[in-house]
Amino acid sequence: MRINLDVLLILDAIDKHGSFAAAAGSLFKTPAALSYMIQKLENDLDIELLDRSGHRAKFTDTGRMMLEKGRLLLNAAKDLEKQAVQLSSGWEKELAIALDDSFPFRDAAGPLLMRFMR
Repeated sequence: MRINLDVLLILDAIDKHGSFAAAAGSLFKTPAALSYMIQKLENDLDIELLDRSGHRAKFTDTGRMMLEKGRLLLNAAKDLEKQAVQLSSGWEKELAIALDDSFPFRDAAGPLLMRFMR
């Protein structure tokens, strides 16, 4: 198994909800399905993402790194989806603003543009 967004969503849900059961409920899956997907990835990559020795599973250092980097990928995927929808519905991906020397508030343009971008 290669890393996919579903496994990254599972890791994110486990971290946010604190348990396999709660994470499974939030993802409308069974705890066994979540466990299987994580174990499959661990076996395929020969890594350990979660320490299951205690009452609750805890992220290993590798698991924590995978969670943090995975969240970046999940956010990038969300942004990609959003931009694709916007572009296909006619949004322009760039806005060009030109200022002429005759613009009386040239020094104020920088802060105004920063406010506009927010």
